[in-house]
Order: sequence, then structure tokens, then C-alpha cells
Amino acid sequence: MFNIYVETKEFSGLNITKQHKLVYETLKEQIGKIHGLHLETKAQK
Repeated sequence: MFNIYVETKEFSGLNITKQHKLVYETLKEQIGKIHGLHLETKAQK
């Protein structure tokens, strides 16, 4: 199981679904190799 936490100003104004989509797009090549993923995102203040 992998836990990923991303906090960035880039998430400002985006809902959780859009935040997660950005992370998945960035990691798309690695995601296929990962079994079990917990993703937590937060907009940096």
C-alpha cells in the first residue's frame, strides 16, 4: 500500500476530484505498477 500526500498552491480553487486527477495524470506511467494507493491532497494557503 502506498500513501501519497500532495500539498500545493496549484490546487487552489480545485475540488478534490480535480486535485486527484492532476496527481494521477502526473503519475500515469507509475500508477499502473502500483497496487493499493491512498491519495490525499490539499491546497496550500
